[in-house]
Amino acid sequence: MDKPTADLVSRQLLRALRGPRSQLALARRLGYRGNPVARWEGGIRFPSGTELMRACGVLRIDVTAVARAFHPPAADAFDPERLGPWLAALAGDASHTDLAARSGLSRQQVGRALRGDADPRVPELLRLIEAATGRVADWVAALVDIASVPALAAQVSLRRSVRRLAFEEPWSPALLALLDAHPEAEPHVLAERALGLDAEQAAALVRAVDDAGGLDAATRHAPLTVDVAPTAEEHRRLRAHWARAGAERVAAAVDGDVFSFNVFAVSHVDLARIRELQRAFFREVRSIVAASEPEVAALLTVHTAAFDPAPVSRAASAAPAGGARPRPTGADRRRRSR
Repeated sequence: MDKPTADLVSRQLLRALRGPRSQLALARRLGYRGNPVARWEGGIRFPSGTELMRACGVLRIDVTAVARAFHPPAADAFDPERLGPWLAALAGDASHTDLAARSGLSRQQVGRALRGDADPRVPELLRLIEAATGRVADWVAALVDIASVPALAAQVSLRRSVRRLAFEEPWSPALLALLDAHPEAEPHVLAERALGLDAEQAAALVRAVDDAGGLDAATRHAPLTVDVAPTAEEHRRLRAHWARAGAERVAAAVDGDVFSFNVFAVSHVDLARIRELQRAFFREVRSIVAASEPEVAALLTVHTAAFDPAPVSRAASAAPAGGARPRPTGADRRRRSR
């Protein structure tokens, strides 16, 4: 997100927060004698991030709940009076240099903000959230009706349609990523040559993506995060699709693919740590993708699975297909007791 866009989104966000109140009325509710709200909305001088959080609180917006829903792993670090630790948690392992490159801020600005030594103003806060997560539009949409932020509204609406489509046409995110990397190519050609679909399948996929608005350049780059509300079955089907796609690539031994696996025994505590590392890794990938210049489309799948004996035991305890499990004989009991 560049500075002009961040400034425009900030002005529209602040106006949306005010709602039907006058600028002066909101200024009085916030305890000001003057009218800084007019300067905020005019882009003359923006409030700090913590002042934005205070205004949300006065307007009865639960910013803690927003932070929890937006990025659960970083929620414990959220403090509306000191945003640095939350921003650092959002950034994860991303370096200040990388965040500076993605946000357009200086490395010093990034460092001061993440350490809590500075309280970034709203446009800089938006740029940092976008650099760390690639999802600042989702955060804004959680604070206000996104329709009242025209700079983001069309993009968010189209992305939601495209993300919804991912559950109906699982190949659609791959086609969009390919179009992001090869904007001059014909969609059906990419679907056939890169995804291996036949002509009929490719045509159906392109029609579905076009109907969802996905062929508009504003919706691309890239539907990595699917944030609609799918059913459990829809989630299962989508995950199974990409697991199969990955397995087919492994079986085909495609040059350049990187595949790793590790089978191990570990404590429950350390398994939880490994799962959190997986989530942190995906957050970092998402932020890299958000800031990257598309040149190639790629698939990344990571699956951490515990070989838990409990589900096996439950399955083994089910009755055989032919009827109820036979009761153990006396000999069976004697053998079992030895």
